[in-house]
Amino acid sequence: MATSPNASGAAGTAVWEELAQEVLHRNPRGRILVAIDGVDAAARTHFANTLAAALRAVGRNATRLTAAPFTDDDTVRTMLRMFRLNGPESGFTDASEHTVLIVDGWSLLRSSLRSAWHFTVFLDGGGPAHPDTRERHLRYMREDTPREASDAVYDVSDGMHPQRLYFDSC
Repeated sequence: MATSPNASGAAGTAVWEELAQEVLHRNPRGRILVAIDGVDAAARTHFANTLAAALRAVGRNATRLTAAPFTDDDTVRTMLRMFRLNGPESGFTDASEHTVLIVDGWSLLRSSLRSAWHFTVFLDGGGPAHPDTRERHLRYMREDTPREASDAVYDVSDGMHPQRLYFDSC
């Protein structure tokens, strides 16, 4: 496992700029759906908000939502469908056709939802799972392998300076 160099500057600006460019490079037009998954709710929210700001800084519209942990598939799919349709009942009526929707939540990368996203990020580190849901979290990590299935993995032990993790052997 290798890490990217720790970005310098305010809140690791280079990390956010690089990720924003990667998301846009892989998805050059249309409405983009990005999932930010990880056990630490505060780290997820901070990461997603900062990515949205980085996307706006390069001229792309970005909007944010937070999904409750283990929100059922139908609810998540309905939320994403509403964003894609952009109808008056969607709550996204002022979103342009090139808006990025960034959703943070725990368990968004489960196998039943993976195909719903254009780009996925898994956050390692941060706070531990809540004791009441620890077993459910462990089962999710073991059965759905979100870290391995994501497009990008970041260590957020230092939330202001996340580090990209690479798991290849090159």
